[in-house]
Parts: sequence; C-alpha cells; structure tokens
Amino acid sequence: MKRTMAAFAFVSFAFAAYLKFDISQLGFPDGHLTEFERAYRIYFSPLIMVGAAFATFFIFAALAPESKISIKLRKAVSIGYVLIVLVATAAGYYLSTILENGGGG
Repeated sequence: MKRTMAAFAFVSFAFAAYLKFDISQLGFPDGHLTEFERAYRIYFSPLIMVGAAFATFFIFAALAPESKISIKLRKAVSIGYVLIVLVATAAGYYLSTILENGGGG
C-alpha cells in the first residue's frame, strides 16, 4: 500500500505540474485568448492546487503507519482522485470540441 501511495503522490504532482505548464502556454503571442483557452484557464487553474493537495496527502499516507481506518481512507481518497482526473480529462475534451479554439488558416 505504501508503494501505491507513493505512486499516487508522484502522479498527482506530475498532473499538477502538467496543468501548470499547459495553462502557462495558452494564448497567442499577442495575448489573445480564444473561448476555449479562457474556459480552460478558469476550469483547470483550481485543479493545480487540488493536485498539489492530493500529492501532499498521498506523501503523508505513504509515510504513515497502516490501520484499518487509514486503509479505507486511502482507498476512498485514491478513488476520488482517479474520478477527478477522469472528469477533468473528459471536460477538457468536451471544451475542445464545443468551444472555438483558434483553428483556422
């Protein structure tokens, strides 16, 4: 269970770092933001802090001693994190297909 928590900590930190980088690359060089980029920034900016909070939890969970309650809590939080990542991925895809995202020639 400790290795799993350490893996979740790494993945959640990597996800938060990826979102931070992805949001920093939004926009055209002149500063113009499309509808998609504005929605993406609003929707995914809070997920950076959520990912960092989950990474902190998973690090402490990997270092803490195991008990029946802590194992149930770890499983519940892990499932919650996986659901958040899946919803975020689906929302990003949905936003990219519905909103104008600067495509053209």
